[in-house]
Amino acid sequence: FFTVGGKKDSLRTLRADTGSGQRSYLAIDGGQIVGQAKPSPQTEFRVRAHPPSLAAVSLEAARAPLLFVGFAADGHPVDPRQWKGAPSDGPARLLAPHCRGALRDGGVVMLGCSATQALSLDHDNSVHGAGGRGPMAQFRVWRPTGEDDPDDTAGDEDDDGSGGGGGSVRLFESVVFPDQFLRLKDGVIDCRGTGDVACYFRVARQKAEGTATLESVRQPGSFVGLTPDGRAAVADNEDSGTATPARFFVEVVTFGKPKSRLPQPPQPQPQQQKKPPPPQPVLSKPQPVQKQKQQANKQPEEPPQPKEEPPDTSRASLKEPHDWLLRIDTEEPCVGADVSLTAYGEQKSVGPIMLGSAGGGAFSAATQDEFKIELKDAGPLYKLRLELKPWPEMAEPPTWSISQLVLSRPETDIDFQIGRCRLGLGEGLETAAEFPTPDSGLEVLRYTVQVATGSEQAQPFQGPVSVCLIGERGDSGRRPCYELGPMAAGDIGEFSISAVDLGQLKQCLVAAEAATAGAGWHCDGLMVTQPNGQQAVFACGSWLDPGHGDGKTERLLRLDDVSQATSRLVVEAVSAAVLELQNELPGEHLREKSSAACPCLAPLAS
Repeated sequence: FFTVGGKKDSLRTLRADTGSGQRSYLAIDGGQIVGQAKPSPQTEFRVRAHPPSLAAVSLEAARAPLLFVGFAADGHPVDPRQWKGAPSDGPARLLAPHCRGALRDGGVVMLGCSATQALSLDHDNSVHGAGGRGPMAQFRVWRPTGEDDPDDTAGDEDDDGSGGGGGSVRLFESVVFPDQFLRLKDGVIDCRGTGDVACYFRVARQKAEGTATLESVRQPGSFVGLTPDGRAAVADNEDSGTATPARFFVEVVTFGKPKSRLPQPPQPQPQQQKKPPPPQPVLSKPQPVQKQKQQANKQPEEPPQPKEEPPDTSRASLKEPHDWLLRIDTEEPCVGADVSLTAYGEQKSVGPIMLGSAGGGAFSAATQDEFKIELKDAGPLYKLRLELKPWPEMAEPPTWSISQLVLSRPETDIDFQIGRCRLGLGEGLETAAEFPTPDSGLEVLRYTVQVATGSEQAQPFQGPVSVCLIGERGDSGRRPCYELGPMAAGDIGEFSISAVDLGQLKQCLVAAEAATAGAGWHCDGLMVTQPNGQQAVFACGSWLDPGHGDGKTERLLRLDDVSQATSRLVVEAVSAAVLELQNELPGEHLREKSSAACPCLAPLAS
């Protein structure tokens, strides 16, 4: 393995680290391919790419143009001068670089499809392979809890996720849309996943080609593929159908965290986005250190084994300006869920940060847990959100009760003075709670959400509906509602969302989870009412079902979509509203009121 170093004018050096601690640089000196102990002009190379494969490169000496690094069939270096004047992609010159550590946990990558295109997102979180190499094509890589790479057994301490034999498992989170994961579900590939098993992909890297394939863990044999027009589609390993398994060129934007050579105790890691696996909190009692047995004939000068120390979460450990210490006092233990935190600042939001899980040693009754978290580039904070992620198929509903929430830094304490807060599923409970900072001047509001089922709903829909309100001051996060009951055509369901004042509402994300394809929900629209009586209406008129229409299970609605509602329910309700106005406001007043009326408001308000 070589460590590639950057120089000016796009020059590169290649350094090999030997096991004895010595270093050697690849060089062309005196017409020979040699190693040098120190960098010099002879160790500088230009890397020449050779499309269309993108995986083939050649190394040209910077000080001696047209001299290339080459190797014969037996693996021995050849005289670079014998190729002078020959094409740079001639025999023995093409190399297929394998980037070690490209899929480390927390790194950012692009999945290239060609020299200029990469797997990318659209504004509605659909996926295609004809996007440019920009932010919409960047994914943050996460490794699921308990996943051991085949490379681990081979001693690859950098955890490159190369897949060895069967490949390693990774999740890919959008950098532009945090908490949105690439997923393969119900025959559709999109970036609307929440981090469940549908978002798990087995990455198999073809080192000789420099490419990688993504295979669904939930549906073995199903790959992320591309159609001839560039759309992302499910493909099988037999190349049947319209899509073929795509071979991506993994381009590293930011390297993730390498694995440590020494065993480390579990500790919460600073996180900016949702990160599987969740970090474990630090309890007040330090972890015991196992005693080492000493042999009688062991020499005293032999170095001792490194001792495991509990993670340092004191104020003194907060060395960076964006490091914070989070303290949570639990009254009633967390049951049946994972716990995450999202922080909102004037610059951006950070999270969700996975703090821990029920039964994992954290959030026990009458305990205080501490976490060291990183809120980089968030700016002045104005609210936090704690959220429960319920586990599937639980015998009892998830619950959790806390009494104190404090953020600390050197010379700074933010006590959110929450009193007693209870989260969970059940009457009067929510799975998320938001807390404004004391100096923000904001307060928690209760938004009433009404959802209307369209006339095309043949069979009643029964399943969770999730809503995320987006306003001038951030969003509410996804709020699931499990208690709407069967929703038949024309039915209107109602639930509430508590959130720190979002300001003027701009958008609304609505999603429905169907038990099977074809059993989804036809959403006619939503109306959100604030405590001051102000209402915002979002028209939909579409299916949230992988078996109907375009197969989408969630949609981002905007206020300017109100005028596009054309369903029978909306038309009938508008007619009734106009008739009522005619009886109350004659003449000019009627015309003024009618022109200001919102076509979707009447059916939902009725």
